[in-house]
Amino acid sequence: MKKYLTLIFLFLAIQGWAKQSYDTLFILQDAGETNALLPVIEKCAQNNENFLILTGGQATETLSSKMALKDKTLSFAQLGISEQIDKSWKRDDKISDASLKKIETEIEPKQVISGVAFELHGQLLEAFKTSKSITFAYWDNINYEGTDPYFKTAQKVAKVADHLLVPSKAFQNAYPQSEVVGQPSYELWKKQLSGIQPSSVAAKLPFAIKSPSIVFIGGYGHDYDEALRLFLNMARELKGYTILMTYHPKLEGKVEKEELKKYELPYVHLLESKLITTMEAIAIADHVICHLSTVGIQAAIAGKDVIYLLPPGQTYTNLLIERGGAQVVSTLPELMTSLTNKRSADKDPFMTLKVPQGSVDLIYNRIHSSAEKR
Repeated sequence: MKKYLTLIFLFLAIQGWAKQSYDTLFILQDAGETNALLPVIEKCAQNNENFLILTGGQATETLSSKMALKDKTLSFAQLGISEQIDKSWKRDDKISDASLKKIETEIEPKQVISGVAFELHGQLLEAFKTSKSITFAYWDNINYEGTDPYFKTAQKVAKVADHLLVPSKAFQNAYPQSEVVGQPSYELWKKQLSGIQPSSVAAKLPFAIKSPSIVFIGGYGHDYDEALRLFLNMARELKGYTILMTYHPKLEGKVEKEELKKYELPYVHLLESKLITTMEAIAIADHVICHLSTVGIQAAIAGKDVIYLLPPGQTYTNLLIERGGAQVVSTLPELMTSLTNKRSADKDPFMTLKVPQGSVDLIYNRIHSSAEKR
């Protein structure tokens, strides 16, 4: 009966006939904040809390498979605003005042938590602050600065919320008022990867895995294409390795397939996604090589040896590199040295990145401990 009434109220709210109140509103759009905050949301659901998840873009697709949260989820499209907030929505795109007003008048939350990846998040946080809601912004990226458009947007959105929640203590110089709560995605990744049996993964492949092995993580863009060509040239000298290559889902391996045709490298295997996942490939690899992928950080968190490959002239850094948790190479001699001299496994990667563990509870407890009144 309770679920039935919730659906009726939700329908009425969508039609503009009733305003629905919630203790917590989660606003999800990017993959980063969605994957990080889902375990927190699932804990709210387990405790039968009164909350709503407002979704757009990747989050709408991700939540569509979460049947246990179906009656707690509402997309921007279902809300009936004029803008189409799908995966093509740009980081600096904004909704109209009319759409903003519609959302404000139909959803009344006591507190709001969103990501920082879109200026739309800032719009909504500002609007709900005006309506006396307590607002939280969760910064899911492990880095507090960078050249990607994400960071320019995140810096704007971070200033809007009452409370900025961040994954690492490394943020605290740049954002002194931030609150460190960790990154649930990292802990989940480590747990899932540790549960994979390498022999079971190897059995799925149509070729034998001989040690040592390397997985090269695919990406996209002009700089990545350059890195791919550099790696394949280096791979000519890696005959003693089994090399697995993954590709970015955006391009379905088109670039990698074309480049591989130019080489005779029988020990290099491009993995079709239907064979094994990227996580499974990392589970059976001795070394992980990537260009700019955040998968490198996830692999390091899970205890893997990570190497970033940057063609000469390209620059890149992240917190993992800066704190000595991964090596950067640009030449074959540097790569060979890195493959031989693996980083020390003595230090906990969470400590290296200054990321606290138990992040689901840290975030959950923080958003439930606010007794503030506006």
